[in-house]
Amino acid sequence: MSIAAYSTDSAENPGLTVDRLDKFLYEIRLQPMWRREADLDSEYYDGNQLDHSTLDDMQRLGMAPLIRNLIRPTIDVALGMEAKTRSDWRVQADQEKDQEVAEAMSMKLKEAERESRADRACSDAYAGQLKSGLGWVEVSREMDPFKYPYRVSSVSRREIFWDWRAKEPDLADARYLVRRRWQDVDILELMFPDDKELITGLGWSKANWDTPLTDFPAIQGRTWLYERDVTIPESDWRDSTRKRLCLYEVWYRVWTRGFVIRTPDGRTVEVDLNNAKHAQAIAAGVIEPVPALFPKMRLSWWIGPHRIADMPTPYRHQNFPYVPFWGYREDLTQIPYGLIRSMRSPQDEVNARLSKMMWLMSAKRVTMDSDAVDDVDELRREVSRPDALIVLSTRRNKNGIFKVDDQMQLSQQQFEVMKDASEAIQKSAGIYQSMLGDKQPGGANSGIAINSLVEQGTTTLAEINDNYRFGRRAVGDLLTGLLVEDLGKEPAVVNVDEKFGTKKKQITLNKRVTKNGVEMLDNDVQRAMVKVALEDVPSTPTYRAQQLLMLTEMTKAMPPQIQSFIVPFILESSEMPHRREIADQVRKALGIDSGGQDQTFSKDQVQVMVQKAIEEFAKQSQIGLEERKVAALEKDAETRRLAAETKGVQGAAQGELKVLDTLLAHDKAADQGAVDAGAPVNRAEQIAKERAAA
Repeated sequence: MSIAAYSTDSAENPGLTVDRLDKFLYEIRLQPMWRREADLDSEYYDGNQLDHSTLDDMQRLGMAPLIRNLIRPTIDVALGMEAKTRSDWRVQADQEKDQEVAEAMSMKLKEAERESRADRACSDAYAGQLKSGLGWVEVSREMDPFKYPYRVSSVSRREIFWDWRAKEPDLADARYLVRRRWQDVDILELMFPDDKELITGLGWSKANWDTPLTDFPAIQGRTWLYERDVTIPESDWRDSTRKRLCLYEVWYRVWTRGFVIRTPDGRTVEVDLNNAKHAQAIAAGVIEPVPALFPKMRLSWWIGPHRIADMPTPYRHQNFPYVPFWGYREDLTQIPYGLIRSMRSPQDEVNARLSKMMWLMSAKRVTMDSDAVDDVDELRREVSRPDALIVLSTRRNKNGIFKVDDQMQLSQQQFEVMKDASEAIQKSAGIYQSMLGDKQPGGANSGIAINSLVEQGTTTLAEINDNYRFGRRAVGDLLTGLLVEDLGKEPAVVNVDEKFGTKKKQITLNKRVTKNGVEMLDNDVQRAMVKVALEDVPSTPTYRAQQLLMLTEMTKAMPPQIQSFIVPFILESSEMPHRREIADQVRKALGIDSGGQDQTFSKDQVQVMVQKAIEEFAKQSQIGLEERKVAALEKDAETRRLAAETKGVQGAAQGELKVLDTLLAHDKAADQGAVDAGAPVNRAEQIAKERAAA
């Protein structure tokens, strides 16, 4: 079979048809009704926790609608932990020859992360994870030419619809993904100028949306005839009240047959018949194409049943530009949900008990005979006052009943039940009171115990945090793909961060070199085997300050040679102004920097410096050891002499002294051997000899 038989020319692809789009939308309408529940979870976080029926019932009973929002601070604790433990992206090389490319791409990725505010977008998606169980992040190019070229932003879950049959967390097996966005007609006309007439007709005339039916242009009549044959409701894409149209952004996969080639470095590339190098390599028999079946991503734009555009994906990667951040998912239905789902019931209990308790504290119950007072309505108003004055009827029975209860006992019972419900909110979320910064009576008091509770709370959020890291890495992959695509084949110089003992390093990407008479690219970005990973340690300022403090304390216990070697690095790692200039001056003073030129230490130089530091440390340790040995011998001898004198046994004392002399003689012989080997003389033996002579 020839390669031409597997041609995947876009001209042969009719694109997304209206029947297939109708099928996608029909599947979406049959999905489980989870979006209203997700909205309700978010409303509980915002404090909108009482519906209209509950408010009507409370108003009828005369109860004040009170809300004590305990969900928001509990969720904010988890959000704060994410902000404190956030880590940066880094690009890793699979091969040693691509190490410089990885370093340069790491710097470019950090710049893109900072300028596109990717951290903020991922944090918003994490909030969606905790609240409703799902957050979305879009990685795309910026349409505004005056802004940073890349755009990373969070997307509302209300706009995204995906293939419910997909099982992979990154939707790698999803057939489609649809985003619905309402836009004004004039904006749509600017986005698609070639379809201006159609968009104007769909909008029932841009000038006047209230034009009578008889005055519609001819195109409007044609669109109505077309819309009549599909099942897409008009209300889903046309808003005559606000004068808007809904734009359907449909990403879908098309499975195609083609040929691929596998390069010696492990890459798999689709055969491109228009590529002269591919054609020459195949003709020469250097590579052998292999038939394969694989999906290709396409993008289609629709306004209701009307297709505006259909094209291959504008990105090199074959993934959706939208990354899902999952919370929890039901095993049976795959419905996403977050932490608030299990917190809603105890929160309702807290609100109900609080309103009931406050109502009982102000309510009075009167037990009396029918003739106790003259005016019952006046009695009811008077009892509710804190300075009530009740005048009993003179005609009442003197032995009758008249008693007023303040309901305080019942109010205390409501308080105890409410306290239990408050604790249940935090327990259901796996967030303990110590994580909120509160100290409970009878709870953990020591720092170790509190840290243990915090670590336990972090463990309960392990699944959500693992999904967050998965999604964040996927965002880094998409952003790196855009960088690689835009860097292309043109040379680019990247300044990487300085390492210890060096100044800033410049790496040239796509550098044109000639080897064996053949021009090629050195540090080729598009051919480098690199991947995106997350740093092992957080990159927040608080965590960096803690690590710097630990490094400073460790440096204090090191020998002077090691300290002088590490001090410039500590200065550069700090947040103090002009830290780099101060570090350079320190290097010059210590002789580390030579003439202001870039200086690196070879492996042998580092080994010599480390060996000298170890010898100095050993020398200092030997002196301390000798001093400790002398003190131990003195203490032992004195102890033994006192024991002998106390017992009054002279012979035993002499025997003890002989043993001591034998030990000293043994040490002397050992020290003599050390002197012959070039070691210092044993000070313990000298001191013992002097005292024996005395």
